[in-house]
Amino acid sequence: MKILHNISSIDIKYGGPLFSMKLVAENQSKLGHDVFIIAGRSVDEENQLSFDSSIKVIIKNCITKFRYIPNWENHIRKEVGVPDIIHTYGIWNYPNYIANKYSIKNNLKHIIAPCGMLHKEALISSFIKKQIAWHLFQKKILLNSVCIHAKSNYELKNILKYIPKEKTALIPNPINTQNTKKKSLSNNHVFKNLSLKKKIIFYIGRIHKQKGLMDLLRVWNDIAMNFPDWILVIAGPDNNDYKNVLNNYINSSKNINCHYDENKIEDVNDSINLIITGPLYGNDKHNLFQCSSLFISPSDFESFGVTITEAFAYNLPVIISKNTPWEFIEKRKCGWIINEKRTNLKKILLKAFILDSKVLKSMGKNSKKIIQNYDTKIITDKTIALYKKLINKDAFN
Repeated sequence: MKILHNISSIDIKYGGPLFSMKLVAENQSKLGHDVFIIAGRSVDEENQLSFDSSIKVIIKNCITKFRYIPNWENHIRKEVGVPDIIHTYGIWNYPNYIANKYSIKNNLKHIIAPCGMLHKEALISSFIKKQIAWHLFQKKILLNSVCIHAKSNYELKNILKYIPKEKTALIPNPINTQNTKKKSLSNNHVFKNLSLKKKIIFYIGRIHKQKGLMDLLRVWNDIAMNFPDWILVIAGPDNNDYKNVLNNYINSSKNINCHYDENKIEDVNDSINLIITGPLYGNDKHNLFQCSSLFISPSDFESFGVTITEAFAYNLPVIISKNTPWEFIEKRKCGWIINEKRTNLKKILLKAFILDSKVLKSMGKNSKKIIQNYDTKIITDKTIALYKKLINKDAFN
């Protein structure tokens, strides 16, 4: 089977959906399928994600926020030929527009994964532009596709407001559980000169208004001085200069002593109670998961939440928002749920910080049990089964 994954960018700052696509694409290739990826690259995107050499990656310069790639169709004809499946990630941009046009012209099967972009919270951003785009082309493109790919039941509920159920498929993101077995690494394995008594709570992901980080910092300013044995880490790429907004608040706060390091985690002394760093990958990211005691994600919503599932894989208790697919974690005794307005965030942190380390570790073991059905091979097999179903009969049409 010839599979074309179509995505606006493979710059690593785009995070979760991109890394999930990588896992699936590479495993599809291992199964013997011909796998291609086409993506745009703008002038400020220098950190391209690498893929296994068996995958043909086509990167073309794109123009404007719409991600316009000149001669997209010609690139596909020349470098791919005729794919059996086009799997597009994201909406509102040129890649999903041109893939729709190309698939209709060549009678191809086109699948679209909105990647959370149909959530009511996501639609609020650039609302007028999205309303215009919806009526001009986006609604028609979604209805023209053979299938809309939801990553969770939570996302599916949002998709069904616009798309008939028979036109949808639910396949979650895979979770990479390799090398996630919890080891007894000390925290100064990550932070030089940091006391071994310090416990780490961390957020990792895009630094964006929708991630709830300002509310987290306000609570941290209230409680940090009462818990000198805890340190908060915020790691991730800056989106829309939101890091400057956070920095302005930190500089005016009374109780936050922050260490900034854009490139990597370096020397940190015990007077520091907050670290803000750039995106972490590879060993730096792995070590942070290994050395931490708690994971927090106070975002407005997550259609899946890849970093949340990574925390599960690393046996970490989690503090996450209500608007995610993981509302059941309190029943499973592996974390706490933040309400929609985040008014209970302070109460949750106070409760978590007074727990014995043994209790937190026990909660972390419960987290690991959640991800058993998200193995990369299982998820890849499901995508291939869906592709075959769509190819072999006119499903959803």
